[in-house]
Amino acid sequence: GVQAVLSRAYYAVQSGRMPLVTGIASIVVNFALCALLAPKWGIAGLTAASSIAATVPAVLLLAALMRRYPNLLRCGFASDFIKTLVCAALMGAVVIFVRDTLSQFVDSAAVRVAVVLCPTLAGIAVYFAATYLMRVRVTRTALSMLRRGR
Repeated sequence: GVQAVLSRAYYAVQSGRMPLVTGIASIVVNFALCALLAPKWGIAGLTAASSIAATVPAVLLLAALMRRYPNLLRCGFASDFIKTLVCAALMGAVVIFVRDTLSQFVDSAAVRVAVVLCPTLAGIAVYFAATYLMRVRVTRTALSMLRRGR
């Protein structure tokens, strides 16, 4: 993913220390978040901890690269990145809300499937609607390509 690409950028400029440091930071964050989230949320807490910890090195590597090479990314990228984070947070809130609401009615296998399927579909719909409304370029480009049949 992004971490691998950014790590290779550091190796390309003969700087392997930063990927090592961010990898260690990821392990520390994962351990701490697992200890905090697992007792309350169980497997979901472990999943959340691992997901968050996996983004730590990418964010740290990107921040350090941008400090080292200020013109590396144009302003539009940073704006779209922030918008995407906001949309992802909104999606997560919707998924949790729908899941918690439907979980109250679990009494059959069909309802259990709905408890998984409905929050997922709601999250996808909210994420794409939010990225479209916030004018994230990648979403608009993808929709444009779909309309043209590519």
